[in-house]
Amino acid sequence: MLPFRGKIDKEEIQMRNLKRALSAALASVMVLGLMVVGASAVGYEDFTDKAEIKNSEAVSTMVSLGVISGKEDGSYFDPAGSLTRAEACTLIARMLGGGKDPILGSNVKSSFSDTQGHWAESYIAYCANLGIIAGVGDGSFHPNDVLTGSAAAKMLVCALGYKPEFEGIGGAAWEIATNTLANKIKLYDGLEELNPSATISRDDVSQMIYNAVQAQEVEYRNLMGQYDGAVYPVENGTVLSNRFGVYKVTGIVMANEYFGLAQASTKAGKTILNVTEVLSNGTTQRVDTQYNVTTSADMLGKEVVIYVKPTSKLNPNPSADKVLGQAIVTSKNTVYVAADELVNDNTKSNDVTKALKAEGLSLSASVDAYVNYAAVSDVTNAAGAAALTGRGYTTTFIDNTGDGKVDLITSYQPSFGKVTVYSTTGDGKITVNNLSSTAPAAALTSKIAEDVNGFENVAKNDYVFYTYIAADQTYYVEKAEGTTVNVTSTKGNTDAMKASIVADGTTYKLSAIAGSDITADSNKSGKDLVAAVEIGKSAVLYLDAAGYVVYVDEVETESKYLVVTDAAVTGDFSDGVIAKVILSDGTSSTVSVSKVGTQAVGTGTGEITPDNAVTALKAAASRGIYSYTVDSDGKYEVKAETIVSASALKNNVPGVASGLIANNSTPIVVKDSGSSPVLYTGINAAPTRNSATVMGVAGTNGIAKVIFVLNGTGVSADDSYMYFLSTTPVVTKDDDGKDVFTYDVVREGQPTTVVGTSSSITGLSAAGLVKATFDGSKVKSVTTDARIKSISNATVADGSIVSDGTNTYFVTENTKVFEIKDGAASESSVENIVVRQGDGTAIPGDTLSILVDKDSSGNPSSTALYIFIVK
Repeated sequence: MLPFRGKIDKEEIQMRNLKRALSAALASVMVLGLMVVGASAVGYEDFTDKAEIKNSEAVSTMVSLGVISGKEDGSYFDPAGSLTRAEACTLIARMLGGGKDPILGSNVKSSFSDTQGHWAESYIAYCANLGIIAGVGDGSFHPNDVLTGSAAAKMLVCALGYKPEFEGIGGAAWEIATNTLANKIKLYDGLEELNPSATISRDDVSQMIYNAVQAQEVEYRNLMGQYDGAVYPVENGTVLSNRFGVYKVTGIVMANEYFGLAQASTKAGKTILNVTEVLSNGTTQRVDTQYNVTTSADMLGKEVVIYVKPTSKLNPNPSADKVLGQAIVTSKNTVYVAADELVNDNTKSNDVTKALKAEGLSLSASVDAYVNYAAVSDVTNAAGAAALTGRGYTTTFIDNTGDGKVDLITSYQPSFGKVTVYSTTGDGKITVNNLSSTAPAAALTSKIAEDVNGFENVAKNDYVFYTYIAADQTYYVEKAEGTTVNVTSTKGNTDAMKASIVADGTTYKLSAIAGSDITADSNKSGKDLVAAVEIGKSAVLYLDAAGYVVYVDEVETESKYLVVTDAAVTGDFSDGVIAKVILSDGTSSTVSVSKVGTQAVGTGTGEITPDNAVTALKAAASRGIYSYTVDSDGKYEVKAETIVSASALKNNVPGVASGLIANNSTPIVVKDSGSSPVLYTGINAAPTRNSATVMGVAGTNGIAKVIFVLNGTGVSADDSYMYFLSTTPVVTKDDDGKDVFTYDVVREGQPTTVVGTSSSITGLSAAGLVKATFDGSKVKSVTTDARIKSISNATVADGSIVSDGTNTYFVTENTKVFEIKDGAASESSVENIVVRQGDGTAIPGDTLSILVDKDSSGNPSSTALYIFIVK
């Protein structure tokens, strides 16, 4: 996944003053029983109420260690909920056990009258034995009462070793004494709004426990270090060190499995820290040290805290030591993310120094800078820093020392392109054609899958954001998702970066990532956002992280197409234009045309005159395809499409022409001379046509959106062979009240209808395969023909030969077979032909009507084009 991708909202862009550092290791002191005993752990992100958690870093850290699961089924945390006194005892017991239950045996009994048999009885007895709790004074403990802040603090200070008899926390003034001590040892850090006299929330308990394990455990000794006489609490190491055996490391993230800054990135699960502080009872400081912890890409350059548990206490070895939990970003980090362009001009509001000042930042005397995680030259001045920003770049300014000066700048500047080659065979292969101004350090051409992060998530013809990270010699690719909008207005400017469009109430401007040609439309080339769209039309916008336009594409719709066969000016007062057209639904019509291309038909400025419109339409007659829409007045708006031409169409041969492929969904309109157009769905259904005007509009991967076939010859040179299913027509009336005689037929491999000139067609004495003669668009008469063959009681050999013992015909993959039964036709196969058995007495064989192909001389061949099984 590409770093910093996705829409950046204003709060993210201006985030700063991150909350205090929180230790992942300290989560170990929390237990499943703190929230719900025995519940299974889930991820912090699974909490449905995580947005309500104040101490989010503390809770998320504990969840990351699998020690908190929320309430009931673990789906929510209930941060405002309370904790019982029994749950608090369970927590203390496990805290003192280093995150583990104390080993107490099965016979441990509590001395309190109301805890015997309670689920937490052993934990309560454990805490009572250590003097951490003392009940409520009447021999009871009230285990199910909720906990106040002061009561929680008292249990924790006692767990740290403080004695009630020495600190005054066990008498009538216990609460004030407890709160005084809790403030002194920083148990209330981060809990400034806490009222310790009131019930404490689960959220605040988590923070208080977190503070406690960082506090010192104490023992009472005298000035000589002895345990008698006048004694005082002596610090004896933190709970973290004593109970969990870990040390705390603070450092700047310099490299991880994603990228490297000062050095190459490292393996998964490893992070290199420039160590600034190590707390381990005198352990010496380390610099640029690798630790066994995963950090995210957006942690690079930030100060973090980790907690390390040495494999050997005598010889800590970071490369082998275990890191508990996750790295936590410290409060020293002030981060400003700019996704908009900044300039070096103090007279403007987006001046880089002004933008940083508003965030409490300034440029340091020496600041490291990286573009796509590769180091760039010094940018200590404002001009250098501004050069790293631009619309769509994600530039991060980081102060990781807390002094208000930027220590590091990272600028992520992705490229945008289209996947032109994609293969998953072998090692995989991908090529991306760059369509942006930000060319990557190395072109993405014919790279294998293992060198491309995100390879499996894209496909050929996808638009993508991508970049090359030199540190790990890896390309990062992410599919770009287009946004479909309706353009309502535009505002042009000679400066492309100042032009804008308005769509669905949102104003869009051009991204700095955009290339010199921002659309695939050849009629709208160039770096001009206004010219790339049309007012009132929809467009697909590809946007960068800040919402600026990188590329514009057309909306993929079920387009309608037509071919113009003639055009004329109407000659009325409106001087309109009419055109005779063949439509992609297989019909023909005469329509009014109100727009040709981007120009309305008329005599106004920018319009195309009716005469010129007619000239243009006639020039395209029979050899051009238009896409069209119909306006509210029923007039046609037509736009010339780029076509791929051929001279023939072959049944069941998908490769119509170079760059034009027909599949079994392609609409194919065939119009022969003297006949009405016929729509076929798919290349297997369409007839073969030679010496024809064949033209199509190619879509994705060359698959045809539509194909028109005009004036061709082929299987049926005059388009006249058909199987009449009945001699009796269906009679209807036309608009003039005249009879219309419609016959059901199978014509060119498709059940359809034809219209006869009368109620009885000359020569049509019975249902069957015939050659028809047309009078205009109506069948006048039918005859037999040398290409029409008949077989009774057929035999079938290997599914590829049919014979009656004397005449033999070949069945190929292009042969279409129909079964005729009860006046209806259905597609079938030669396997369904019933053949006569050897003695001739059992099952009567089927009769086949066959239309054969022509040989190279035009004579009937032995290859069957159509077989009709007559049942």
